[in-house]
Amino acid sequence: MSTKVLVVDQNRDRALTTGKTLEYIDYEPVVVTDLDEFPGHADSKSEYLAVMLGEVSASAQLDKLLRLSRLTNGDVPLLMLPECSDDPSIAQRLESCRSWPLHSPIEQA
Repeated sequence: MSTKVLVVDQNRDRALTTGKTLEYIDYEPVVVTDLDEFPGHADSKSEYLAVMLGEVSASAQLDKLLRLSRLTNGDVPLLMLPECSDDPSIAQRLESCRSWPLHSPIEQA
């Protein structure tokens, strides 16, 4: 089983911190701050264990993420950081996905 977790967040510092936290608990983060620069190979079978979604300001980037991944099939769970889950327009577009909001900060001890 894959241990890769895709972290999508336009806030570079938060994305890198989230990635370091995932490494600490033995996951393999793939940090993406701009989906326009993300290679289009996320559809390969069992590529990612999960996707963590933070700040995404452009709806085109969210559309690209949904096309690149198997989120809409429910194959890959989507963990929404507060910046994502607090935005009603994003939460509404992700209703068909298997998603959960993360309300508490992620911290490395």
